[in-house]
Amino acid sequence: MKVKLIKRPTSDELRNPDVISFLRRAETDEQALEIINFCQKRGEISEEYANELKVQLGIYGIRSFGTKKEPGYYEKKYREQQRKKDELTKKQKEEENQQENE
Repeated sequence: MKVKLIKRPTSDELRNPDVISFLRRAETDEQALEIINFCQKRGEISEEYANELKVQLGIYGIRSFGTKKEPGYYEKKYREQQRKKDELTKKQKEEENQQENE
């Protein structure tokens, strides 16, 4: 069975982490199984999706969901996102100033 993971934009992940985000914090397959079961019990994921995740976990292991998210991951992503926004804003202002000076 081939399982394809869906990637989400970082901004979504920062505001509303999903089960994959939580799985990427796990260190062991056992921790991952607990996360899957917990999310299913809370109704955050369906039984069908939980089973798909369990199959992927059993066949490929915890790192098949992505690299481990170390402490500070979200802060780093947030800062990168802010830096990109700031650069874009700065570039837009420079272009506006250039157009005014022409």
